[in-house]
Amino acid sequence: MTITQDFFVNVLHAIGDNSCCYLQTSDNRLINTIQQLSNTRMSDHYSDILLNTKNKNALITHVIALGSEVYISRFEILKENQLVFISHDGFKKGVISSSIPLSEEFIVKFVNTKMCVVTDTMTITQDFLISTLTLFKGDNFYCELQSDYNSLIASIRQMEASKIIGDYSASFFLNETNRQILIDNVIRYNSEKYMHHFEIKRENTPLFCSHDGFEIAEIASEIYLPEAFIAKYVRTELCVVWDKIIYPSEQMKYNIKPVRIKF
Repeated sequence: MTITQDFFVNVLHAIGDNSCCYLQTSDNRLINTIQQLSNTRMSDHYSDILLNTKNKNALITHVIALGSEVYISRFEILKENQLVFISHDGFKKGVISSSIPLSEEFIVKFVNTKMCVVTDTMTITQDFLISTLTLFKGDNFYCELQSDYNSLIASIRQMEASKIIGDYSASFFLNETNRQILIDNVIRYNSEKYMHHFEIKRENTPLFCSHDGFEIAEIASEIYLPEAFIAKYVRTELCVVWDKIIYPSEQMKYNIKPVRIKF
């Protein structure tokens, strides 16, 4: 059994029955297994699953047999409507709520090795940033941000080909390594709260823009949005979808208005 399989199994055992999970995957074998479970809703590659004993055992059996946890791009567990666990990109890392009792074995294998972070709170802005980063795959995107949070700037200095401008502006390519460094910092320190401005671009085209600690954001309509993202961030007005993002200065200069996409 691989370490990621072991992590998946131990998380399900730690959380207990009668919770529910949100799972996103493109693995057809896993999707076929989920379709056979009871109390499950599916949309595109996204599933809403009741984690009763039968469903948990079916998922565990499938993951151990086929290693499908590496194809789970997003996994959340809610208990009594409270988010208690998040993992992204194949169970390489996770965040678990301090409200969940953890065995000594779990702590030694996953917490002490920093594979799983225990936190008192998991905020919607933290979840929003991590969810956004998982939308942009490939090495042709880069980020620009402004922050005076020293821990965040220190993490960015570790990134490949990053640039620090002055005391609080930075830019970096959004490749897999840099994405994980940023996610790790956000998970550990809730550093999204200290981002005054955050953009994701391709060449010079803005595709995502957030202001004031991820309390509000804009995203271009060309980016594919899973139903879960739409439900959690777009329909709640946390994120606005435009046909394309146009800076206010350009709107004034060229007398153009962006078109808002309704969901």
